[in-house]
Amino acid sequence: MKFLFATLLALPTLSACSSHPSITVARIGTMPPPGAYHILRGSPQPTRIETALASKLEAGGFTVDDKASLVVQVSFSAPPPKTGLLLGEATEPQWLLPPTRSKSKGMRRLLITMTDSATGKEIYRAHGREVYRKKKADSDEALQRSVFALIP
Repeated sequence: MKFLFATLLALPTLSACSSHPSITVARIGTMPPPGAYHILRGSPQPTRIETALASKLEAGGFTVDDKASLVVQVSFSAPPPKTGLLLGEATEPQWLLPPTRSKSKGMRRLLITMTDSATGKEIYRAHGREVYRKKKADSDEALQRSVFALIP
């Protein structure tokens, strides 16, 4: 009887351990209408995410032009635990992406921004974070799909 009671108490804990990665996404601004764009790259070769984003934008009616006024930037990072992103401009400190506290979990972030090069003003931002278990071999594809879903 004691074993049954202990097992019933442990069930919620076990189900929390087996849960899927936690993904949070958000967007800021209004998506610009289809037009010419340019992806600003950090390296000469496009990354896998940049290539997938280019395909998504072109399927939505955008065209590539190195002299376009719409500049698209992609940032993917996997910061160490206990690292977050704090909004410093707010009157009260607000976490845009709160840090993780666990040594067994990692975090990945994907940020896509669209900026008007003439004014330097950010027009649209889609971002997401994924908290995942480090021991499980998984990829960032679920995070990528979730953030790309914010780009019509």
